[in-house]
This record gives sequence, C-alpha cells and structure tokens, in this order.
Amino acid sequence: MIEFKLNRWAERKGKIVRWGNVIGPWRGQEFEEEFETEEEAIERERQAKACEPIGNRKPKAIRRKNLRG
Repeated sequence: MIEFKLNRWAERKGKIVRWGNVIGPWRGQEFEEEFETEEEAIERERQAKACEPIGNRKPKAIRRKNLRG
C-alpha cells in the first residue's frame, strides 16, 4: 500500500504569498493571498511551509485568490 503525505510550498514577495498543497507527486489547491503588512505575509508563509491548518486562522488575508483546484 502506498502512503502519500501532504506537503506544501510557499513563496512570498512583499505582502503577497503564493502557496499550495502537494500530495505525493500531485499538485493540489494553490492560492495567492495579499496581506496588510509584510509581517502578516511572513507568518502565512511560515504556516504554509509548516503544513499548519490555515482555514480561517490569523492572519486574515485582505485578498485571496484560488489559483487551482
């Protein structure tokens, strides 16, 4: 039986973070989020890379675009 693990990638440019899910060899949902401050964007990038649940947690994005999925 093959097991797949959830991984994430993230990249940040200023106040904008792009991140997405990777499950085994497949790419899943991908998002682009914009935050009011660069500090909030840094925190989201950290959360994504740590595979922490994101949902409705802080920081709240002022804009979120679903890029895929």
